[in-house]
Amino acid sequence: MDLSLAADINLNHESIKMAKSKNFRKTIGVPPHGKSKFVQKGSTTANVSTKAKTQSLKQTPANTVKEVKETQSTGFSALKPDLRNDAELNSKDICKHQLKKLKDASKVTSPKFQESMLPDLLLQMATAIAIRSNSSIAYAAICIYVIVSNLLSRIVFVQPFNNNSGFRISPNMSGLIVDNPSTGKSGTLDTALAAVTEVISQHSTRELSDLESLKIAQLKRMAKKKVNEILILEEEEGEDHEEVNQLKKEAAVIQQRINELKQKKGIPDFLLSNLTKAALLKTVSETDYPIIMNKHEVGSILKLSQKPGDVFKELLIELMDGNSRSNHVDGHRTYKTKGKKAGLLGCTQPDTLEKIVGFVNDGLIQRFSLIAFCEKNKVAQDAMSDTHVDGCLTLWEKIIEKLTTFNFKDWEVILPTKDAEASLRQIKADYESKMAEESDRPIIEGLYGKRFPFIASVSLVNAFFRTKKLNFSELTIELEDVECAAEYVEFNEVHFKNAFGLNETKREAKALELLERLISSNLASKSFTVSQVIKKEWRGFKGAALVESLLGMLNQYQLIDKRSSDSSLGGRPTVYWKINQDLLEV
Repeated sequence: MDLSLAADINLNHESIKMAKSKNFRKTIGVPPHGKSKFVQKGSTTANVSTKAKTQSLKQTPANTVKEVKETQSTGFSALKPDLRNDAELNSKDICKHQLKKLKDASKVTSPKFQESMLPDLLLQMATAIAIRSNSSIAYAAICIYVIVSNLLSRIVFVQPFNNNSGFRISPNMSGLIVDNPSTGKSGTLDTALAAVTEVISQHSTRELSDLESLKIAQLKRMAKKKVNEILILEEEEGEDHEEVNQLKKEAAVIQQRINELKQKKGIPDFLLSNLTKAALLKTVSETDYPIIMNKHEVGSILKLSQKPGDVFKELLIELMDGNSRSNHVDGHRTYKTKGKKAGLLGCTQPDTLEKIVGFVNDGLIQRFSLIAFCEKNKVAQDAMSDTHVDGCLTLWEKIIEKLTTFNFKDWEVILPTKDAEASLRQIKADYESKMAEESDRPIIEGLYGKRFPFIASVSLVNAFFRTKKLNFSELTIELEDVECAAEYVEFNEVHFKNAFGLNETKREAKALELLERLISSNLASKSFTVSQVIKKEWRGFKGAALVESLLGMLNQYQLIDKRSSDSSLGGRPTVYWKINQDLLEV
């Protein structure tokens, strides 16, 4: 079914013109396709290296943790000769100059959202949602990808390689909007989810008849009787006895009849904002629909990453994985979650992430594929007419309705075209190479390990919006879908690193904070040791290795002096540090 017909909206109408979207893209202040600094679209060669796509990103100071190694090895020594040879600069000028350099380097910069990351239809819907919520397109896009990917995961799998039917990816994803208060985070969430709430309300209103309720009650009694028989027979004959297996099949048939009667009630409420273990287990047990967990502030969930082995955290991970072996085995045994899926869509503030950044390698955190961090570019309120916005939001609701009410007999497997598959193979090889390079940094290695399934899932959503069809047996992933996805994933990768402090600027920012604390303390004008700094018990500066590393960076910036005491006893000399006294006058 064509989604444009389903919505009774002519997509060639002047208010929602998809085929000629270049002019529309200009109105929302973003460049047309092919102008992105991330990737040139429309390439005829599928073997495009992901490294090449991100070359321009690597020119900015907030992209890879790997570059920290280079910063540490060379420091800012290249800057020193110029300063020393400049006769006009005195020590105070040099100090002021170096302090400015540190402050500039500590600023986190994120790449700006580019229109070429999104298919035309998705871009217009994201723009409409952003206008209504007075936020950015990047935030709206996250909501769309999470919602649609989870609804699609009820129906399809992605098979990236045609000759490997054993490698299939469930497209359900999770996303996080990270920004300061009053920046439109919650409004974006509410606007995007309003369509889902409306569809659930419209299709879940019919109550079961008295006869249906009686049938269900009778079937439950029959099922209970079968279970008792199974337990007794298992005790006598063992779990693998032929009669036990037959009783289990009969019990399964009864349960299926119960489920069929319950399904007549309509669409289950698969939105969950009460993020407790009990509420999640109840919702999961009552439906086979993928659960969309959503919350304006997910700090309490993110803090679960600080609890190794927490059972609620493990449940979340199982559901967010969707089709993982762990879900089918361990998760099913413990929580009866076999085949169940969930995605988490939420908001939080940078300060919340700051408190848990040390635990970023946790499996829960790594499953937030979509991250938008402090995206400052709000969409212009006049980027679309009210009629255009209304049309896009109406179509958005129709898409949700069609995906939610879609009936299918068996899973559909979505395959890529030849060119798209070649591109996916190259991307997978590139990320495997990146993982090998970062084998000594498990945080970044894990991040890269999650990128390929993410690209495949985003490619599927792109293909769905490109074709605007519900005939999944004819849906294929094209090269342009993969190119858009690769670009969008690179954008999210940088935002992920910035949000969780995994870029080199995080270290500079930490060093600057330590310097400011030292200047305002009683250590400002005298020599001190690392242990004396630790005794201050400043939050975030309680580890000797960290403090020593940050002091070393400040020394490279010529903002702190370092000297070692003579050791006449043959032991390790004591290292003393002292703030550049010119700083106290800057």
